[in-house]
Amino acid sequence: MTGHVYFVGAGPGAPGLLTRDAHRAIQTAHVLLVDALVSPAVLNDIRWDATVVDVGKRGGQSGPAQEQITERLIHEARAGRKVVRLKGGDPTTFGRLSEEIEGLQKYGIPWSVVPGITAACAAAAAAGFSLTDRDLSASLTLLTGHRRVGGPNPELDWQAASRSGTVAVYMGVLQAHDNVDKLLQAGVPPETPVLIVRRASWNDEQMWQTRLADLPDAIDRYSIRPPAVWIVGDVTTNARIGVRRPNNGNVVLLRPAGQDNGWKDRLEQTGRQVLWFPLQRTIPAPDIGRRLSELAENPGDYAIFTSPNAVRYWLDAHTSAGHDVRSWSGVRIASTGEATTAALAAAGIRCDLTSHSSGGAGELATILANNQPAVATIFQAADGQSEGFTKLATAGWQLTYCRTHKKELRGDGRLLQLAASRNWINAIIWTSSSQVEGVTRLAPEMLRGQWIHIAIGDPTAQALVSAGVPEPVKATHPDLESVVNVLDQN
Repeated sequence: MTGHVYFVGAGPGAPGLLTRDAHRAIQTAHVLLVDALVSPAVLNDIRWDATVVDVGKRGGQSGPAQEQITERLIHEARAGRKVVRLKGGDPTTFGRLSEEIEGLQKYGIPWSVVPGITAACAAAAAAGFSLTDRDLSASLTLLTGHRRVGGPNPELDWQAASRSGTVAVYMGVLQAHDNVDKLLQAGVPPETPVLIVRRASWNDEQMWQTRLADLPDAIDRYSIRPPAVWIVGDVTTNARIGVRRPNNGNVVLLRPAGQDNGWKDRLEQTGRQVLWFPLQRTIPAPDIGRRLSELAENPGDYAIFTSPNAVRYWLDAHTSAGHDVRSWSGVRIASTGEATTAALAAAGIRCDLTSHSSGGAGELATILANNQPAVATIFQAADGQSEGFTKLATAGWQLTYCRTHKKELRGDGRLLQLAASRNWINAIIWTSSSQVEGVTRLAPEMLRGQWIHIAIGDPTAQALVSAGVPEPVKATHPDLESVVNVLDQN
């Protein structure tokens, strides 16, 4: 069965500027071929089993040849996969859409185009002015300032551009001297106002105003580098370059699928772009139903929950097996953290004892060890650590471990590799030691970059140090407020 190729406009960079159709295509694609100017943050919702292929090419830098990209599209589609060719901005504007479609048509492969917001529109929106204005400009011309090397090149009509009310020049920073000369020779007045916008809609968006004749000097003086668009015309006098979006950096969030709990949205509200890449997902432990049946006969004195997931799968197993949680009515309930206590409370179960700091299991064990020895069942993940409860065993407690769930590692880490190779990352939030192990296997370059590593809990911080991260920053509490405080202070 032949698949389908979607040419999707990723917009100028900000994830919120994706269209709904673009977001839907990204969510459901088996394979995504990603251009250089696509923000990793727009790939938050890819399938668990999706493959991300970096095919980015930047001016003056090497990258996959166009023939290789087209061949990969054909190969994946002929294998029956849904393929997204993710292009920065709009696929129909200064891209190689026609070449790639032509290659697909030779094999009868179906395709669709999903438009996106192009850079000129994003630049004007960021600066708060109209590209066309009934008093200043009745037309808009889009030009490429970088011509193809080799092959046929239709001549740019600089005379026509000189008569246009507004001219937006794409890919024209590195050739600014030549492009400006041609506009001046075509009759555009040297005092014509110009707005330069670099990385429109990104967190590190920048803007400069100048005159056409001074544009090359401004690019040199401010060390402006691609990607940038410059807009020529009287409409740019209305640009409001003093308006800036918050720029608090880019964050990678590795919380498992089903555990975001609004962290991504709240981090974005603090002025950050977020790549939420669930490195793991949780599934029920295969024998949890049988274990609960055994424990119901003698539940002991304490039930200790080590995570919100332990609570969730404990409750789910009771429901699916037809057990009654009232069999635990005489048991004292303890948790190793406030998030776990909240999960219990959401199910109508009051917690008798909670660890209120990042000490987790160790702190809880210290508190309980001051009591008379008792019988306790500890509900935790299959890879959960028992060291934190050593003090209880030493104090004479009888401990039973019930594995409620296990973590499944994602099979493809190329999206993380893409974010790291493009130096997009400012900080990584680690919420478990198993994430460190997973990244070591899938994307070890994440451990070597010069970004901030924020660890939730002592075991996670220790795992990072063991993996070669010299100074991870430990959040004081396992909650988002503590994480944001660390981000703000660094």
